[in-house]
Amino acid sequence: MLNVVNRPFNILDNVHLSEQQIERLRTIEEYDLWFIIERIKSKGILAEDLTDQAITEFRKYMALVALGHEELGMHSSEVDEIWHNFILFTREYAEFCERVCGHMIHHRPNTSRRPQLPATSVDSFKKAYITFFGAIPPIWQAPKMNDHESQADQILSGDCDVVQAPPPQKIFLANECDSQGLNPECDSQGDDDSPPLERPPLCDVGTDLETSPKRSLGALRDLAGRSTHHQHPR
Repeated sequence: MLNVVNRPFNILDNVHLSEQQIERLRTIEEYDLWFIIERIKSKGILAEDLTDQAITEFRKYMALVALGHEELGMHSSEVDEIWHNFILFTREYAEFCERVCGHMIHHRPNTSRRPQLPATSVDSFKKAYITFFGAIPPIWQAPKMNDHESQADQILSGDCDVVQAPPPQKIFLANECDSQGLNPECDSQGDDDSPPLERPPLCDVGTDLETSPKRSLGALRDLAGRSTHHQHPR
């Protein structure tokens, strides 16, 4: 049977989650964000009645990131305020990112070189949110102009997104698993015995001087004498 007992965020029952994914989501759901709530309320950044909801939806947004949704658009200015204020607490934010994703979750605002999110951003966010959590609450939606508009279709385009999310991991729905339980693919998803993914180094070594054995002073001088100046291409 699918693992549907005590699911974090009440994620829909037709979504299979590995034990590792459940652990990550539980960390996000239970992480104490008291310092963000205190700052938001003391500075009047959000209306009192929106703060708790924005915190909850920020947790859900990070849950989608932890589930492998890369370059996920941020489509709520209120939820984005939670993210902005979290980043100000650099130590806590870095520790949170390490625990839920294994590396930094970078915040990427729009700029003149990328003035808006990709055209598919809204649809990608809607699909991910509805798949895991169901109906999208109003905090993600623009106010309706008239009663004939469908509020679910009025999600704002957003002005930032996330980069360097963990590599996507396939999420199995109930109809992909056989009637006797999980098929072999579902059973093997997210096993702790699987080899860890290799990540590229944070930076490249520009010269081999630091990685090679120590050289004699004469050898270093010889290397310096043979160095050339970099020329920009015309």
